[in-house]
Amino acid sequence: MTGTGPEPITRETPGMVPAPGMEVTSMKPPEDYEAIVNRKRYSVKESVLLAGDDYWDGHNYERRGTNTFLYRTTKTGAYFWIGLTQWQGDRDELVPVDVDQAYQMYERLKEKRVPVHEAFPDIVIEDA
Repeated sequence: MTGTGPEPITRETPGMVPAPGMEVTSMKPPEDYEAIVNRKRYSVKESVLLAGDDYWDGHNYERRGTNTFLYRTTKTGAYFWIGLTQWQGDRDELVPVDVDQAYQMYERLKEKRVPVHEAFPDIVIEDA
């Protein structure tokens, strides 16, 4: 893996007013974050962010000191997630997943970055 760790990004949050001098930030994988898993290179720079759990809860964007982000590669359409942590002794991780695992994660993650039909072009959504 490369990069220097999570890169904070400023977010404008409607209805929320940070305390004076407080910067509202979120953990986010750096653009140069990549890992080789099973002889395949996964890169944030060469992927589309589909969803994450980095929503504002009134205090911060982190979920118990961690955040999860789901990606799809632009070249092959492979799915992977990145888990970032602020816990001492834990490490950030990148985990490849199949389309079914990725779809389950997409449904669970609160902050969708792209609509479901763009995130999963080969999945048919049926009426209940």
